[in-house]
Amino acid sequence: MNIVGSGISEGPGPEVMTAATLDGSQVISSDGQDVGKIRDIMLDMRSGRIAYAVLSEGGFRGMGTNLHATPWNAPTLDTGAEFFRVGVAG
Repeated sequence: MNIVGSGISEGPGPEVMTAATLDGSQVISSDGQDVGKIRDIMLDMRSGRIAYAVLSEGGFRGMGTNLHATPWNAPTLDTGAEFFRVGVAG
């Protein structure tokens, strides 16, 4: 990613990113398991904030895919590894 004229170049994790940049990002659990990918980012139109991320998991070409709403504060971006991490529910 290269943002022209902003002084920011290369690499994930700037403070402001487009939703399209995050679409398809891999999500890994804290124990290293592949949880899925970010499929959509849902906006709360009244507050202007991100309400939640939709994670897709499993399936093939859209068939049999499970979708999960995840609070936006649950995943954290691992800028070094370029994916999101989420805690494991025990």
